[in-house]
Amino acid sequence: ENEKSKKNQEIKNSHFNLVNRAERVSSWKKQNAKRARLETGMEMDVKDYFDSLTEKILDSIKDPENYSSKVENAIKYMSSDLEYVLNKHVKRSMNEFGDDILSLGKSVFKIEETKVNKPQRRFHDAVNQYIKTRVGDSIKHIDGTSKDKYTSIIRNVVLQGHDEGISNPEIAKRIRTKITSLSKGRARVIARTETHNAAMAGSLEAAKALEVPNLFKEWVSADDDRVRDNPEIADHSQMNGERAA
Repeated sequence: ENEKSKKNQEIKNSHFNLVNRAERVSSWKKQNAKRARLETGMEMDVKDYFDSLTEKILDSIKDPENYSSKVENAIKYMSSDLEYVLNKHVKRSMNEFGDDILSLGKSVFKIEETKVNKPQRRFHDAVNQYIKTRVGDSIKHIDGTSKDKYTSIIRNVVLQGHDEGISNPEIAKRIRTKITSLSKGRARVIARTETHNAAMAGSLEAAKALEVPNLFKEWVSADDDRVRDNPEIADHSQMNGERAA
């Protein structure tokens, strides 16, 4: 019985402390599959947000005069919708990745939730703090980029329309054609960035919540065609195996 218990513990440890490269790459692939699933859900909701924002902007600039302030007002009006979407998906990503670490860590290191030791509570507090700071910063960045992109497109269409002497309704049609194409691409980029950051933060905060000494982070390169290997910009292939506390 003791031998069986010892063997089970070794198996658990091998999953938490990934010893060889094959184990690390296998773990990375599983995590990447989970991230892809979470990204897809977030991308759909972010795209819906951008579609709604686009309609709000288009509705406000049927007369394209003073378009800059109209774009800004539409973005402000829709900001709470963006906050809801980001809060929902960032929290989901952090919890899915973090809960896995907490569950495995408790099993491997024999950690129990007590009145004094509350890793689950510490983790949830960290998640809420991350959302409070990170989502706010993301909204500012996304809203700022949205304003710049929409305003730039509308400005160019309006100037071209005036040069050609076309009517405001025709200018509005051209604006619709131009800006409706933005939603899908921006949603994909935002979903990928926010999901990745939330997943990494969730894993890290869960590990911290366990309060296990001598834990460290290690860079694991996927060794595929997406790994950046330009020494002048970022050579991530050379960082493989690098460790940090």
